[in-house]
This record gives sequence, C-alpha cells and structure tokens, in this order.
Amino acid sequence: AATATATVINNNSNNRTTVASPEAPRSVVQTAPAPAPTKRHWSWEALWLLALQAWLNALQNGVSTSCLGLAAKPYGRGAYQAAQSTALIIDPLAAAFGFRVRLSSLALVPIAFLLTMSHGYVLVLALDGVAPPFLSIPMGDFQGGAILLSLIVGAGRALTSYSKMRVNVLLQEFGGTKDSEHRLMMSGVSMQVGAFFGSLIMYALINYTSLFRSA
Repeated sequence: AATATATVINNNSNNRTTVASPEAPRSVVQTAPAPAPTKRHWSWEALWLLALQAWLNALQNGVSTSCLGLAAKPYGRGAYQAAQSTALIIDPLAAAFGFRVRLSSLALVPIAFLLTMSHGYVLVLALDGVAPPFLSIPMGDFQGGAILLSLIVGAGRALTSYSKMRVNVLLQEFGGTKDSEHRLMMSGVSMQVGAFFGSLIMYALINYTSLFRSA
C-alpha cells in the first residue's frame, strides 16, 4: 500500500526534510466459514413408513391391477365392472381422510395386515385351481361371490388410499418443515419402487406360469 508522506520545513536552512507519516490502518474483512453439510437422520419409524409405502403400492399396482380381472372372471364381466367402479369412486374420498383421521404410524400396522389379507383374497381367487365361492347363490343381478368381491376390493382400495396419504402426512411432520421436501421425495421413490416390483413380479407369474386363470 502507498505510504502517506508529510513535509517538515527547517527555519535555519532551505532544506526540506520528508518524513513518513504513520500508515493508515487497514480494514480487515472476515468471512464466515461455510456451513457444514446437514446430515439427514432417518428414524426407524420413518424407514417403516417408507417400507409400508412401497408395500402398499406393490399390492395396489401389482396384485389388485393384475389379478382383479382374473378373480372376477367366473362371476362375469359385470362383477369386474362393479368392483372396479367401486374402487375408483372410493379412492379419492378415502385419500382425503388421510388429513383428518390422524392415526399414528403404529396404528397403520393392523391396517397393513388387513390390506395384505384383502389383496391375498383377490390373488387366491385368481388362481386356476381355486373354485370361486358363492358362485351359485344369486343376489339380484349378481352372484353372492361377486358382491363379496366388490366389497373386499372397495374396502381394500379405501384403506390403501387412506394409508398412502397418511404415510405422506406423517413423513412431512417428522422434524418439522426442515426436510419435509426431501422426505416426500423419498416417499415418492418408495411408491414407484413398490409399484414397479409388484407389477414386474405379477407379470412374470401370470404370463410365465400356469398358476392363474387364462385371461
């Protein structure tokens, strides 16, 4: 840096003496250290919810989508249309309850068990060697078995939609809003992974084995 100078005049002579003046103090700018990257900690409860999300989508997109038509085949086309229409109507209504009916993550365990049983019923009914129940019992325009299948499918779809939405709400509430976007992104990943593997497994079983009814 340049040094400021001052001139001192000597009265006894014509000489001029140049002396250095004190250097001006420098301003020091201190920069704050960069913040350390935030580590995301996942609790066992959050991991359970992600696994549940994957399982629910495997059931819905794998078992229900692939096996419902085969399970309803002995009862006729009307049974399949009734079960599918019931599920589509209930789906958005049940999802809305995910915000209102506030169940904990542990309360979703028995619901997951019931969903596994209901989808298992559809899966077993789609097998080639299984006789459909209540096939010869008429109840109006449908057989008793067709009505039972529609009720099971509708109840299963309602619980599935509610549970999927409830899982997202619980994941968003963990740790406040700090990492809510990341947790919801991981929930979406779990949904896609579960749907992919569920559909892939059921596609292989239906098309490359003789376990299920012919379409």
